[in-house]
Amino acid sequence: MSRVDNVSNNSKLSANESKRIQILKVLFTIMILLNHSYSENIYFVGSNVILDTPNWFRYTKIILSNVISMCSVSGFFFLSAFLLYRKPFLWRENIIKKCRSLAVPYFILNTFWIVLIFAAQSISVLSGFFSNPDLLIAKWGFKDWISAYIGSSNNSFPFLYPLWFLRDLFVMNLLAKIVEKVVDVLGKYSLFLFVALWLFVDSSHIFFCDIRAICFWGMGCVIAKKERSLSCFDNINKKSLLVLYTCLVICTGVLLNTKTLGALIIYRMCIAVGIIFWYACATIYKSKINEVLLFVSNYSFCIYLFHEFNLTALKKVFAIIFPQTLLFQFIEYMGIPFIILLLCLILSILLEKFMPDLYILINGGRRKLKVSK
Repeated sequence: MSRVDNVSNNSKLSANESKRIQILKVLFTIMILLNHSYSENIYFVGSNVILDTPNWFRYTKIILSNVISMCSVSGFFFLSAFLLYRKPFLWRENIIKKCRSLAVPYFILNTFWIVLIFAAQSISVLSGFFSNPDLLIAKWGFKDWISAYIGSSNNSFPFLYPLWFLRDLFVMNLLAKIVEKVVDVLGKYSLFLFVALWLFVDSSHIFFCDIRAICFWGMGCVIAKKERSLSCFDNINKKSLLVLYTCLVICTGVLLNTKTLGALIIYRMCIAVGIIFWYACATIYKSKINEVLLFVSNYSFCIYLFHEFNLTALKKVFAIIFPQTLLFQFIEYMGIPFIILLLCLILSILLEKFMPDLYILINGGRRKLKVSK
């Protein structure tokens, strides 16, 4: 058997590992919703609702949204690189595939929300929900339109800002062979390079790319090429991992607003360890819960695409309808992410059933999971 055949055979995911990765994607998607659910004020045109939140609840939200949930996007970069580098690939073929799976959904969703928000801003009864004085589309110039699609030096996000992940993921695919060459030359020492960049570079971006994209894409490449399986994480003692992660979460929460290198290192260690911790957790669910999570995983990409403005609008609706007492704040904070997940899931299923061609475009041609026995 040739070396290529060996690599090809070794690159096949086991049924268990495939399921765990899919479950992990759902957990990360829920974390993103929880992260975006956090707010201390609800903004309207010309005014905002200031939430009167006791300190214990505010810190609880900070821990859940700004500490635990922050490993989600980094985890997606890690998994994307891991899945790409597990087997040989041609750069050109990969980019053609990524144009379909990343660039096309990026353009469609960004354009859709620009048109929809513009229409809403033009209707008086809806303008209060969407007419941010800094975001009046009718007043955009040429630079504003460019920024809305690719970001700018002043604002690195596109109009539908969660799409920055797709943009940076596409960039990392463009650089995929360069990253692979670095890993091939440095071997396992390249892992130290990416870990060091992550822990010690006090910057949100390296050149034009988010630091999470570069570092966790690099780490995913190293693990894929050197280990070819995430089972290496299963060798870590679960109790020790739980203790370490709990300590890091607590320390990060305490030091979150502390601007020191030590606080930065602890925060970023928490994110890295969190990815490993939640991968370990992807084995503890009972079979029925597994079935639900695996079903939802087929639509996790569309849930990510659809959630942001819907979540923001729903928070504003709740703020108008319900008194912002502690009880309602708690219900809204914990409930809105799951309401949005359910609504986005239903929307995805309806699109898949009644508008399959459009769904395929938005979903980037992703197919439902088929796990080998």
